Amino acid sequence: MLSTWFVDKLTFAPYLCIYGPQGSGKTTLLRLLHCLCRRSVLIAGPIPPAIHSLPALLRPTLLLDELQFNGTHKAQTLECWLRAGNSPGVPVAMGGHLVDGFGAKVLCSRQPVVDTALASRALHISMVPLNNNSALLPLAEDDLQEIAAIQSLLLTFRLLHYWEFGVSYDSSFVPRMEALAGALMLPFWEDQETHLALREALAEQNRDAHLERQNEPECLVIWALFDMCHQENASKVFCGQIASRINATLKSLGEEADLKPRAVGAKLKTLGLKTGGLGNIGRGLKLTSAVRARIHELAQAYGMRPSSDPKPTICSLCMKTFGGPSQAQTKPSEDNTK
Repeated sequence: MLSTWFVDKLTFAPYLCIYGPQGSGKTTLLRLLHCLCRRSVLIAGPIPPAIHSLPALLRPTLLLDELQFNGTHKAQTLECWLRAGNSPGVPVAMGGHLVDGFGAKVLCSRQPVVDTALASRALHISMVPLNNNSALLPLAEDDLQEIAAIQSLLLTFRLLHYWEFGVSYDSSFVPRMEALAGALMLPFWEDQETHLALREALAEQNRDAHLERQNEPECLVIWALFDMCHQENASKVFCGQIASRINATLKSLGEEADLKPRAVGAKLKTLGLKTGGLGNIGRGLKLTSAVRARIHELAQAYGMRPSSDPKPTICSLCMKTFGGPSQAQTKPSEDNTK
């Protein structure tokens, strides 16, 4: 809530995802946030075109209720707009116009966000139905007006500290979680106790984000390549071999596995590794020194670490990249595929 008062100082607008069934108090929470967030706009249902035409300088806090993340074309368009909206200067085409949707947002839905890229941009709150013994009392209009009076205090807080606060980053988080944590911590710039509490609150989501990242197809392809390029006398690797290696590992862990060689080739291309024909057997990569170096660079960039084998193979590229001898990367653990 406090970070919405300094969103114009941020390079990453924080999102809050609230999801739960009917009767869990989602709308009541949104009404409370409407009283406390800066320039808040509460909307339920489809996003009206007028929201897209709001002046970018206003940077309103959008509280969006009853969103539908159901895989339809309309939902995918909404997700695209939301993904672009947490970074400044990334407009999207809406209604024939370029729209800059940068700003803090609260996304409220009965279903969790399934888009990994969008989910990684937000703090998540799961709500459960309340029983009769713990029913949530509705917020009366008088209560809301009394709460809204805090806005003047929050504005004073902004004016007094606007030029003092700076974003701090914590490298223990994955990159997007690091940006989210920095945005949430900004109003508590010098409050180390609050920083610690926020880090602890985000720790579980950070672990989940790290595991989800390790399960992305690109990461699985890099893991297989890193493993295979350390095999003795390995001079080439086929897309089919990479697909088979990944599928076998996922199946052994009880996960769905249907990665095709063609899909592997496409992932390799996006990673800067261009495949070619290797005789009559199929397409793949020749493990030249340049290709091996690129594989090690990708492994480091994706946060992978070599295994600590008691009798490691001496690899000069691992020595250069990771600072020590290493063997092939260990296969994904069961935790990494949950």
